[in-house]
Amino acid sequence: MTQSSRPPAPAGGRLRLDAPSADVLRGHALAVGATAAVTGAALAWRLGSSPLLPGCLALAVLASVLGAIDLALHRLPDALTLPAYPVFALLLAYPAAQSPETALRALLAAVALPAFYLAAALLPGGPGLGDVKAAGPVGALLGWVGWHAVITGTFLAFLLTALAGIARLVARRASGRTRLAFGPSLYAGAVLALLLFGR
Repeated sequence: MTQSSRPPAPAGGRLRLDAPSADVLRGHALAVGATAAVTGAALAWRLGSSPLLPGCLALAVLASVLGAIDLALHRLPDALTLPAYPVFALLLAYPAAQSPETALRALLAAVALPAFYLAAALLPGGPGLGDVKAAGPVGALLGWVGWHAVITGTFLAFLLTALAGIARLVARRASGRTRLAFGPSLYAGAVLALLLFGR
């Protein structure tokens, strides 16, 4: 599962994307763009004119970008995960004003999901701190839909990671001690939950 992003700090500060991550995005730009487009189209079809749609489209882009980096480097860079918090807060500001009760649930989920992943990170083979940082915006979107979406998305994240591990073992591309990138499963689980329950 994903380890926390701790590359050497480049000139310009902590929130500047590191060179290896930028290289991954340049080398896989077409795949990343196609994944974001397909994911965004599926969410747009499911959600229609929902006020949650802008946040979900942002999630599609973020998931595609960070998923590619995590698969290649086992890293979720702070330069992408941390700025997502104010971006998603802005995208959810208008719908939050229309439904304060739903917004409160989304806020609670945005706190609860990282807290859950932080607890899981303390276990052997658990998620890394990069996954903890990535979980806030995911929790907000799933929490907006409902606690059932939060639970389903989280369950699917672990299920998908387990299936990926089994597939790699069967293909003899990994051993029982091989760490797997958890970020792609975290985002895929969230997208699937949004497709199942979004409105």
